[in-house]
Amino acid sequence: MKKGFTIIELMISMTILSFIALFVYQNTSRSFELRETLTQDGDFYNSVRVALDTFGRDIVHIYTPQAAALPGDLGKAPKSSTNGQVQQEQLSPATYDFWGALVNKNGVRPTRFNGDASKISFVTNSHMRLFHDTDECEFSKIKYGLEDDSLSKDSKKVFVKRENTEVFSLDRENKELEVRYILLTGVKDVRFKYLDGEKDSWS
Repeated sequence: MKKGFTIIELMISMTILSFIALFVYQNTSRSFELRETLTQDGDFYNSVRVALDTFGRDIVHIYTPQAAALPGDLGKAPKSSTNGQVQQEQLSPATYDFWGALVNKNGVRPTRFNGDASKISFVTNSHMRLFHDTDECEFSKIKYGLEDDSLSKDSKKVFVKRENTEVFSLDRENKELEVRYILLTGVKDVRFKYLDGEKDSWS
């Protein structure tokens, strides 16, 4: 007489196989989720590294000539006569976003570094010229800051670099020359700190 599996034995076997299959599925699913999370984190931190490298390169190449560093008499302050009156013509006190007031009547202006907790702007000479025979400047106006992300659903922002090669215009800017680079997405907040050289403290 031939004997086979009973119904109870089959049900027990199927139950054990079901638990094994469920265990394998859960582990496989978690592995894919972990891989996706690690990939997203890796991409984000790589973007952070690239953004910091870009920011650092621009900061290192800030163009900020001091009056004393200018050749000849260009950076010297106007001389005063014996009665204290300036012998040269009155200098313009006007300052602009990227340029300070006139140093002297030769038209020399120092550049300005403007910054607060959320944005920074300055002139840099880190702009790369791709073609030497084009009307392209090695200097550029740089702005860093947070801007609203139109694609974000949770009010996160994007960390943006704006670059404009029309450096030597004072009170006007050609927006067509401005290029906007999104360095980081999904940013909640950015805070800049500045080192006070005299007090040796951050603010």
